[in-house]
Amino acid sequence: MRNLIRLIVLLSGIIMFSPVYSDEDLPSVNDVSSAIVESAKRSLLGEKGKFPFSTKDGTEITNISYNSNNILFEFKIPSDSQSILAQYLTEDLRIRFNKEFCHNENLINVLNHYDISFIFRFEYTDNRIVPGMLSMNEICPEMN
Repeated sequence: MRNLIRLIVLLSGIIMFSPVYSDEDLPSVNDVSSAIVESAKRSLLGEKGKFPFSTKDGTEITNISYNSNNILFEFKIPSDSQSILAQYLTEDLRIRFNKEFCHNENLINVLNHYDISFIFRFEYTDNRIVPGMLSMNEICPEMN
C-alpha cells in the first residue's frame, strides 16, 4: 500500500502543469488520465517492470488503467472477501489519499476540474470481485 501512495504523490508532479494552460489550451480528460496512469505505472514498476506488483503484505496490484475520467486500480487481496471488507480497504485508501492530496491545491483543482475519480477493483481469494470508488469530494471533503 505504501508504494501505491508513493506513486500517487508522484502523480502530483504531472498535475502541476495546470497553471501553465489557459482555459482554451487545457488538455483533454483522456490526456490527463493517461498521463496519471503512465506516471503511476512508471513510479510503481520502473521503466521495464510489469504487473503484477506485490506489496509487503501480499497484496498485488495487477493493473492500473483509465477510462475517460476514471482511474482504475486493480488489486488481488490475499484474503477472502469476508475477512477484509472492501469498504475498509477503500476507507484506508481514502485516508492515505487525503494525507497525500489535500495539501496540494493545484492537484485538487485539476482533479476536480476533470472530475477524476479513483475506482478500485478488489479480487479476493474466494474469487469475489468487489469494487470501491473515491471522488475528490470524498478524499478531501474539507476542500470542497
